[in-house]
Amino acid sequence: MASYVELKPLKDGTPRIKITVEDGYSETTGKRIRHTKTVRMKSMSDRAIKKAMTDFEIEVAKKEDERNIENITFEQFVKRWLDIYVSTLAVRTIETNKSTLKGGVMDYFKDMKMNKIKTFHVVEFFSKQVKENKKNLANKHTTLRSIFSKAVLWEVIESNP
Repeated sequence: MASYVELKPLKDGTPRIKITVEDGYSETTGKRIRHTKTVRMKSMSDRAIKKAMTDFEIEVAKKEDERNIENITFEQFVKRWLDIYVSTLAVRTIETNKSTLKGGVMDYFKDMKMNKIKTFHVVEFFSKQVKENKKNLANKHTTLRSIFSKAVLWEVIESNP
């Protein structure tokens, strides 16, 4: 929710307002998270003020989405990948991907941040799978390749590990 305060006009008479957007509470400190911005206004009409407040709320929301995407875990990304991409595929492909994820892929990568997963982790995962005589390694490789390819395409990560 946004609010505003009228500020003293500039020397040339240009009116200004200070917009404050509340963004919940910090999990670590428990304090309110506030974002502020000073805006020069052409007019002080209610419509112009509401537009400035709405624009700033949208700007804050976009920044929040960017921060969330930077810290997204493998599990969170896979849920989005299943909803957005896999749901458009054939039923059998959907089921194969879901069963492949349950076959150890999700257990290994679940809590890892997408931007922290490196080639080393993928190689280590397959090495453990081979030592444990797990099956369907080709399906696991295909599923992981699809997940990481979409993550690159959607600009969640820079390169496919």
